[in-house]
Amino acid sequence: MSKSLNKVCLIGHVGVDPSVYEGGDHKVVNFTLATTDKYKDKGGLVVESTQWHNLVAFNDLAEIIQKYVRKGSFLYVEGKLKYSKYTKDDGIERLSVKVELFQMQMLDKKKDSDNQTSNSSNSNNSGSYKASHGNKKPMADVVHDDDDIQGYEGLNDSIPF
Repeated sequence: MSKSLNKVCLIGHVGVDPSVYEGGDHKVVNFTLATTDKYKDKGGLVVESTQWHNLVAFNDLAEIIQKYVRKGSFLYVEGKLKYSKYTKDDGIERLSVKVELFQMQMLDKKKDSDNQTSNSSNSNNSGSYKASHGNKKPMADVVHDDDDIQGYEGLNDSIPF
């Protein structure tokens, strides 16, 4: 039994249409998800803080995301944190942080639009999907450039508990 856990659960809106990369029999999709926290500051004013999360999914889950997820989609996702370091041509070492998804649930309400693919057995656009790992392994050499992540600048060390 493992004595550690690497699990991330997020609910938020997709920032851009997912980008798809294919290599051999692997499919990889990258996209961003925004989560927003609201709290009151010391003066009693409501403050909103939005965090952007880089997400990646592979193979079967990537195909589902490619088919159904668009900018603005409301999602619940589960995954694990993946960190990687790389050096760009300018010689600066950069840090990339992504959530590698293994489950997704669409939380959008049904829309009466020209997309009539939801008239099958489901009565709304929500659906839960899990990654199928089978004998396929994630493609580790797919690069998604995170130019804005160079280190831990602006990281707030205060722990709220």
